Amino acid sequence: MSRLLARAGVAAAAFAACAALAGELKHDVGTNDNPLYEKECGGCHRFLGPSGPVGTGSMGPNLSGFFTPFYPPTASGDRAWDEKALRDWLRNPRASRPHSTMPPVALDEDDLRRVAAELGGARPDGRSEGAN
Repeated sequence: MSRLLARAGVAAAAFAACAALAGELKHDVGTNDNPLYEKECGGCHRFLGPSGPVGTGSMGPNLSGFFTPFYPPTASGDRAWDEKALRDWLRNPRASRPHSTMPPVALDEDDLRRVAAELGGARPDGRSEGAN
């Protein structure tokens, strides 16, 4: 039992280190202060944010590390995900995957930036997380 707990601790520490290296979010997500992901995405998807799990869905893929090199390159053309690919996907998922079960998600530009920020991309002000 103690070996299992030790392995779980090592795995959690490794994930935390990867998240820190990947520039995970610097603001709290999935709370009453910022429920956009929970409302628009969390029913089908989940991801591990800096404050813990966000979203409750399991129908869609887990989006933990979405904008990092560790996430599978599943954007159109088998590319890594970036904010433009996310924007295009949300507007019309079936344009790149005709048999996708995901419906289009109608978000304005500000909400698109906020969702991207929640997933670890640019901050809501449009600058990347590494920018000063």
